[in-house]
Amino acid sequence: MMKFATLKSVLLVTMMTPSMACSSDSATDAKTETKTDAKLPASMKDADIKKAAPDVIPQSLTQALDRYEALRSKLAADDGAVQDDANALATAAKEAKRDALALAASALAKLPAEDLAALRKQFGEVSKEIVALVAEMPALQEGRHVFVCPMAQGYQKWVQREEKMANPYMGKKMLECGSASEWET
Repeated sequence: MMKFATLKSVLLVTMMTPSMACSSDSATDAKTETKTDAKLPASMKDADIKKAAPDVIPQSLTQALDRYEALRSKLAADDGAVQDDANALATAAKEAKRDALALAASALAKLPAEDLAALRKQFGEVSKEIVALVAEMPALQEGRHVFVCPMAQGYQKWVQREEKMANPYMGKKMLECGSASEWET
């Protein structure tokens, strides 16, 4: 009876604060993790992760953000060869269970490299998902900046690493068009 009460306490603590629960029995840990994962919706697990370990960023999100930065950089340089990066972003987004981002990136990958206007408009759809993701997870904001271009067609914000603006919507003709913005979608 005492062992059952202890296990029940560990399960309750694990469900309430997953990063603070611990057990010396790795088999118990695996069972506990499986049970709590099964009971919690995906959005709740994300919220718990953000609260418990805000500095822990899944590798798939890091890969997605790296590919997004490559896309942004290419479009800022008027380079439409974004298909490989868009496909890699879609794959990373699927792994991170970010379906809307994966769909937007897949749609970007299907556009012809010569059609910069269409690429930039679809990049806006990708950016909308990236801005929402980074706004939702403050740990991702570190070392990143969000800008807005009032002249962009469609969604007007984007994220980049550099502090100096390099506008992917306008490219070389108006590379510094826009201003710093807030982490809101």
